[in-house]
Amino acid sequence: FVDFYNRRWYEYTGATFEQMQGWGWERVHDPSVLPEVVRRWKHSIATGEPFEMEYPLRGRDGVFRWFLSRTHPLHDADGRIVRWVGTITDVDEQRRLRRELHQALDDLERTAEFRERFIGIVSHDLRNPMNAIAMAGGLLAESPELPDDLRRVAGRIVGNVDRMTRMVSELLDFTRGRLGGGIPIDRETIDLRHVARSVIDEFEQTHPSRRIVFTAAGDTSGAWDGERLAQVIGNLVGNALHHGEHDEAIDVVVEGHDGVVTLRVHNTGAPIPPDVLPHVFDPFRRARTPNPADGVPAGLGLGLFIACEITRAHGGEIRVTSDAARGTTFVVTLPRAA
Repeated sequence: FVDFYNRRWYEYTGATFEQMQGWGWERVHDPSVLPEVVRRWKHSIATGEPFEMEYPLRGRDGVFRWFLSRTHPLHDADGRIVRWVGTITDVDEQRRLRRELHQALDDLERTAEFRERFIGIVSHDLRNPMNAIAMAGGLLAESPELPDDLRRVAGRIVGNVDRMTRMVSELLDFTRGRLGGGIPIDRETIDLRHVARSVIDEFEQTHPSRRIVFTAAGDTSGAWDGERLAQVIGNLVGNALHHGEHDEAIDVVVEGHDGVVTLRVHNTGAPIPPDVLPHVFDPFRRARTPNPADGVPAGLGLGLFIACEITRAHGGEIRVTSDAARGTTFVVTLPRAA
């Protein structure tokens, strides 16, 4: 039985005390919400639990606005409930702002999803014409009938198409990672030292002036996707070549432990800036500005994101440390089994 309202209640509702006392407050509630209000209020009366709920109330102008109601019991010295006291606060504007914010966030998410799906579709469709260009360029580059200068041009075409193909593959992996529930992997029993050695051999052929020191210890075998892990290793070694000191070696270490195998790639040189370090695995984010003199073409800023997604797909983790004294080290930890 409600026996008191303050002046603000009467100003808002336009009602009198005689109309509101007891359970008269029901007449200013939205009929569609009132049954739930009554149910929850009776539950509080029966259990002694505080009441809290947002619901619309009709004002003297006939317009409903949303309010937050909070009601708490008052107890006597023996712990018995003797009265209830509560507040009703106008939250109509806050709810409107929340709705607008949620709508804006939904719009942003839909826009982002559309953009990412668009990237995936276009990247997929670009592969066929690029393969055709690469095939034609390769035939021209090997043709003995062409002058040397034209064969060199054809070779540059093939090289640039290869680079475009890698970018398209990165974009496809990006959409798989963001929209497809993660990058798919095909597990088989492999030895990570063999995968790493193969990747390093390719870099040593394309960068004969750079020194890569590779060491392996322990049992480095496990159930993994060899091609995907080659992507990870290639990305990390490529980054080390990008940003490492040209006259210093790149260190690659593969070690087997009880249930995991770790991969470490280390380079000296300028560290990753502290404000960038926490975000190096974000998509389209480069750790540092590429050095054109190192001969490694710059990518889209997706390499580390994809390396992280591949590692996560294997149930592993990837982390990085970087400072001026010790250089930059990426560490990948992989469980042997799924």
